[in-house]
Amino acid sequence: MQRCSRFLILLLALAVFLPTPAMADPPASCKDETAAWRSCKSEKDCVTISNPCGWPSDAANKAFAEQAQQCNIRRGAAIGCPAYDIERDGSYTARCIVGKCVAVKDIP
Repeated sequence: MQRCSRFLILLLALAVFLPTPAMADPPASCKDETAAWRSCKSEKDCVTISNPCGWPSDAANKAFAEQAQQCNIRRGAAIGCPAYDIERDGSYTARCIVGKCVAVKDIP
């Protein structure tokens, strides 16, 4: 019994004092995210990217798509996400709406 108590105390101490990804600061490149990442003048400027959960339901300016995608991947590493199912969840198209790239769900 005493051994079990020591083990539980050790586990509790590790859980409290070990850093976890959810508590980490966002990557420096994500801190530099600006409105330019999402800005557009026409739909040709926009591209669909994965959201933090990996679903193809986010959008960014083509010039910044890689940076935005990498930030979403990093953000998603610290959260639990449901699985994406194209049959259930549908597909998305990047649109330029009022000067901002937005992923709009396609209507079947």
